[in-house]
Parts: sequence; C-alpha cells; structure tokens
Amino acid sequence: MPAGDNKILFDCFKPRIVPPHLYIHIPYCVTKCPYCDFYSAPIESLPNPDIYIDAVLDELSFCIGKFDTIFIGGGTPSAIPLKTFERLLKKIAERLKSGYEWSVEANPKDVTSELVRMLKDYGVNRFSIGFQSSSDNVLKRLGRRHSQKDNECAVETAVNAGFEKISGDIIFGLPNDELEKTLDFFLQNNISHLSAYELHVEGNSRWNIDGYDPSVSDEEKMKCMEKTIFILEERGIMRYEISNFAKPGFECRSHINVWSSGEYVGIGAGAHGFEQGIRYVHLPNTKEYVENKIVEYEDSNKLKENAIAMETMMLGMRMIRGIDIEKLSPLRKNALMNRKNILDSLTADGLIEIFGSIIKPTSRGLLFVNEIALRFA
Repeated sequence: MPAGDNKILFDCFKPRIVPPHLYIHIPYCVTKCPYCDFYSAPIESLPNPDIYIDAVLDELSFCIGKFDTIFIGGGTPSAIPLKTFERLLKKIAERLKSGYEWSVEANPKDVTSELVRMLKDYGVNRFSIGFQSSSDNVLKRLGRRHSQKDNECAVETAVNAGFEKISGDIIFGLPNDELEKTLDFFLQNNISHLSAYELHVEGNSRWNIDGYDPSVSDEEKMKCMEKTIFILEERGIMRYEISNFAKPGFECRSHINVWSSGEYVGIGAGAHGFEQGIRYVHLPNTKEYVENKIVEYEDSNKLKENAIAMETMMLGMRMIRGIDIEKLSPLRKNALMNRKNILDSLTADGLIEIFGSIIKPTSRGLLFVNEIALRFA
C-alpha cells in the first residue's frame, strides 16, 4: 500500500516496549453479517486459523511488557477452533498485570461450556456476547446465525462458569425492531454492560454494496436511543459513552483508554494501534498479514496541531465524563489549550462544559460530537 504524506511502512515484528493495553483482531466468522463493515470474512475464505494465530503470536512476542487491559475482538473470535484459540490465550495469560481486565467477544451460537471454561481457566474476566436482539424475527432480518434460545443459553452458560462481567451488544434501527423486548431480556438477566449501536449501512457491508438500507430515519433512531437511556438508567445501568451503558464499576476499561487518547497495541489483520504518538493500522488482508507482516503507520507527531485537537475531541467527547486535559500527553494538551477561543465558542453554544481541567459534552453536545470535532479542522 503506498504511503501518504505522514505515512510510512513499518516492520512491527521488531522488539519494542509497548503500552499496557492490547487489542487483537480475529477476522474469522462463520458467516459475514450483511450490515457489517468491519474487516472480517467467512472462515473458509481465509488462511488456516492456526497459521493466522502463528503470525499473531509472532508479533506478540516482539512486544515487551505486561498488559493491564486486553480485548480480543473481530470478526468472531469464538469461530476459530478451541485448540487454536487456546494457544493464543496461553501466551496472553503469561503477560497479565495485577488487576487486569481481559475481554473476549463471542457469538451466542458458539458459547459452550467448553469455551467458557477454557476462557475462565486462562484468566479471561470479561465476556462480550453479540446478542444484537432478543427477537428471532429481527435476528433473521439482520442475517444473524443465532436465535433467542442461543442468547438465553449463552447467558446461562457464562453465568454458570462464574463470569460476573458480561457485556452484550444490541443493534437498533430496523423497523419494528422490538427494542423494549431486547432491553427487558438484558435487565432480566442482570447483564452488567450493554453496547447499543444504531444500524448504519455503510462502507464495504454487503447491504451497502447492494444499495439496500432497511434502517429507519435518523429521527426514529434518536427516539430509540432516548428510550434505551430512559429504560436502562431507571434500573441503574448508566450511560457512560455515546453507545455504552454499565452498572457503576463495570465500564469497559479498554475502550475508555482509547476514547481518552490513550496508547495501545494493535495486533492482527485490520487491527489499529497507537504507540509513541504513532497511529497505525495493519492491512485488512489476512493473507498479506501472515505472509508479509507489514503495517502502515501514521505519525501523529507530524500531524498539524489542529488535527491533533480535532482527533482528541472526536474521541473524548464520546464519553459522558469527558476528558481531563491534565491527563493528556503534552502534545494533545497544548493542541487544545492553544485553541481556547474554539473551546469558548463551543461552551457558548451549549455543546461542552469546562470545569477546571475537565472538558465534557453537554446532553446536546452528545448529539453533535462530529460538529464539536470539526470546529478544530
């Protein structure tokens, strides 16, 4: 891939001290959902999972340090064979800091007692399940391969294995999506974390390529989110980010680090990372990843100051609590402080609030995060 003005090709397979936050991308799926724009593909169309995990472990071996948060996402990590998955878990288990958070994503159809027992045995302590809906009709319309019965069995299996931190994803925005029924399923099962995502048909998703978009209007989606906020917060599951809700103390630390402009390691085809002021992305091509091991980097230190400020606000204003300027890198702190006039105008427009070193979005600002960020362009 040709490098842009601030981009270089970088060999990530060399020893380096890394930040204590790790993301590993597993692009394998049993089937590709028609709305999905993430880098993933059916397992039979990709290289053998064992070869892929060999490459991931090779890259991980060059990372010096232990990890405070680990997130294994996809794709569908649970789609690869258990023995293959176990090789990855074993190596990560050797690299854990005290008090770590370790999340793994799974499709409800894949959640067996063997899988959850293996995850628990190696130290995984946060289980993220892609429920999407509790309606069989909606699941079918979304092209999902699981059923509501699979959802119920997945929760029961995870709870019986001793998981206290169970997170679930839902999608809203289809006509007649039975959202209240899905939220009731979460509440009845005492799930501690919920990610509620609007259905967006975009990018390389099959629906977008085919020119098909069954989603409701933006106004209707906003009403769905308002309903979600009301129902969940009434039961003590609080919104802490635009799309994420949790019981106090059950927020996802891995995601919070990213939204706070924290650095993290990204490993695997299509994975993004951020180290030493450098953002990078692995080429979204599994065959290229296992054969050529090339990563494209963008040096944030060479970005213009306004671009750094824009990125910091784009991420940070997703969180209800906002960001603490004093906890940002000097580069990011200066980028914002040198644009106090923009911060003042955003405050005057009712989009942000500033309390000492804290910058946080207002309720109205949460609806216009892109506009907030673009003020710095």
